[in-house]
Amino acid sequence: MTQRQLALACGRWRRRLGLEEWRIHALFVPHAKLQTNADRNVYGHTEIDFYKHKATVLICNPEDMALFDPGLPIEATLIHELGHVLLDPSQRIADDALFELGLDRLAAALLKAYEK
Repeated sequence: MTQRQLALACGRWRRRLGLEEWRIHALFVPHAKLQTNADRNVYGHTEIDFYKHKATVLICNPEDMALFDPGLPIEATLIHELGHVLLDPSQRIADDALFELGLDRLAAALLKAYEK
């Protein structure tokens, strides 16, 4: 996956998850930049500004991902990180209604993905 393909996937999943009002950028970074917890490997991280509806998603670059976890799809990591925008615990503490909205968006996206 190229940086351009990652950006396109981010836009596609931003729409599917109902995050159109958010400005979200996804970037590939070296695996070492994501390792802040020695207990486990980390393949993505999201920096979120809930007040400005902005997020930056950092994803392990494909070369490093192939070395550390070749079976993990990059798009799955992207979706996981976007889930933090929807369901981050600090958002729930700030406003329970926003947490519920996030769950609704997740449910709608899953239903849409699995429609027959």
